[in-house]
Amino acid sequence: WPDGSVKWALCDLRANVPANGSASNIFIQEGDGDSGQADIISNGGSTWDIDTGIMEARIKKTDFNIVDYVEVNGEVLVQPGTSPGIVGQLTSGDVLSPDSSTSVTIEENGPARAVILAEGTLATDAGQKVIDFTCRITARAGNSDLEVTFTVRNANIQRPQHTVVEGIELWIKTRTGSNPVARISRHDGMQTLPLGNNDNAWIHQAYSAADTTDLSGSPSSSYKPHIPYSGSNTLADEGYRIVTNDGTVFSTGNEDLYPQHGFGNLAGDSGGVTVAIRQMPYFW
Repeated sequence: WPDGSVKWALCDLRANVPANGSASNIFIQEGDGDSGQADIISNGGSTWDIDTGIMEARIKKTDFNIVDYVEVNGEVLVQPGTSPGIVGQLTSGDVLSPDSSTSVTIEENGPARAVILAEGTLATDAGQKVIDFTCRITARAGNSDLEVTFTVRNANIQRPQHTVVEGIELWIKTRTGSNPVARISRHDGMQTLPLGNNDNAWIHQAYSAADTTDLSGSPSSSYKPHIPYSGSNTLADEGYRIVTNDGTVFSTGNEDLYPQHGFGNLAGDSGGVTVAIRQMPYFW
């Protein structure tokens, strides 16, 4: 409030809660506001160092590549200097990467939860600024996971024209260990795919019947999608498919069948990474 008192406060805590259960023995005890426990993030000079008790990670302050080092229970899952991080490409073929103005700071830091905030612009090697991004990396005490949330902004006041890109990748090289397996979302569950060396697996989302926009370009909407039509009301690319090096392993071609939240998980005996897209059927 204007007098300096607190209007509201966000509290983070650790609690053991059973599946589909609740924890009611939680209360706030008035004190000086400091538990005396160590914060999760410390300053490592050129890096922000994360220690959750069972996981150690390092985030670079310059040349930001999402996460540069990860170790869980003594097992190194990401080695320093191996992950490209955020990589984009224009339709011209020009490569995009975070420019030198990227800011990597601590947004929250405490003994229960901590957040690293990275804000910057993806630019070409020639210095052309193309698209802004925000990346948050969240760590929690006693947890072996790092949660990365990545958002891009299509335009800003300096660049009001909408940006067209070939693609943007979040690229982290992980040491998953032996027996790697890909798990990819389906509308009816999950597809499991054992992987060999140099194998790839991915999910492709086309047009879905999720309530997104007017397809006709009628007076109610001036927008008409750029996806080619194969008929008056049928798009050339509908539904979704799961693909590997050997080709399509699952496909419906049905606009009414789609995973609500698409994800891809790569994991082996040592660890892994999960990438998810919230409300995936709305992107096509």
